Amino acid sequence: MSRLEKLLIRGIRSFGPSENDQVIVEFYAPLTLIAGQNGAGKTTIIECLRYVTTGDLPPNSKGGAFVCDPKLVGKVEVKACVKLKFKDVIGNEVVCHRIIQSTQKPKKIEQMQIDGSMEKTDKNTGEKRKLTSKCAEIYYEMVDHLGVSKAIINNVIFCHQEDSNWPLSEGKALKTKFDEIFASTRYSKALETIKKFQSDQKSKCNEYNAELKYLKEEKLKADELQSRLKETQRKFDASKDEATRISNELKPVEERIEELNNMYDEVTGMERKLAELESSRKELEKQQETLQSKIQHQFTGSYDELQSMYDRHHHQLERDHRNLKEMKLVLKPKSLNYPKNMVDLKLRVSKTNN
Repeated sequence: MSRLEKLLIRGIRSFGPSENDQVIVEFYAPLTLIAGQNGAGKTTIIECLRYVTTGDLPPNSKGGAFVCDPKLVGKVEVKACVKLKFKDVIGNEVVCHRIIQSTQKPKKIEQMQIDGSMEKTDKNTGEKRKLTSKCAEIYYEMVDHLGVSKAIINNVIFCHQEDSNWPLSEGKALKTKFDEIFASTRYSKALETIKKFQSDQKSKCNEYNAELKYLKEEKLKADELQSRLKETQRKFDASKDEATRISNELKPVEERIEELNNMYDEVTGMERKLAELESSRKELEKQQETLQSKIQHQFTGSYDELQSMYDRHHHQLERDHRNLKEMKLVLKPKSLNYPKNMVDLKLRVSKTNN
């Protein structure tokens, strides 16, 4: 359980704002009694404990009544400080610090909280962690560390004397207090949330059941299709093996067909050549007949004798061509005067005719 150790008060009600005026109250276990005359500050200690733990100001403290009056100390503003040191529910040391300021205005006193922080020291490692009011709401952290709710702190542990008669209040107000203390409102809200959550889950279960039924049907169809797929795959593999076997058996037949095709191509080529040769033979026979009809004297000698005659004729023809060229060269100068001689000859013939 949590346990209070020390409380520092400065600038609250009758406690002065200077460091010399600050008061440190040390709490002892299992019980601490606070005694003093009227106005000594007994109630102020309870108010400071309530303020530092919950952040709530005491009743009738509006208008700056909670902080030391600036007029009494001769200042325009007064900064009050409340610091509490305690052990949390697991034994860690926690220090909570709150600062509140009161400012004297021309017509009234304004009061505002300007800072708040909490520092926790781990009992095992000694590590310190600090949290400020700028980062999070310190009240929620205090409730967790003290292990009691805000309603119990305000109405039971640190109940102000002006509110201490709440058990004698009317029924509705009393019920509200007890609901806050025992968190029945939170319980009702939690119960309502649970019921709503249960209803939502039930609705989702119904949807899931309907979907499950549909998925089961789909699962059966999928299993059937899977079975058919396996059977088809098995047949396909068997057909593939059969096709491989047939393909292996067809290889010699294909090779024989290829061989016959090659032979057919060769025969076709030979037939085509034979037809061409036959056509050439007929053409040559016609030419032979034509040539034989033109031959007046048929040579009866041998092939060598014919070749010898052909060579002599060829040599004679070459000699005739050379003689012809020589004669052309000799006759060329005379041919240049041919036109003039022809004119004279024509004139002579004309005179003779006359």
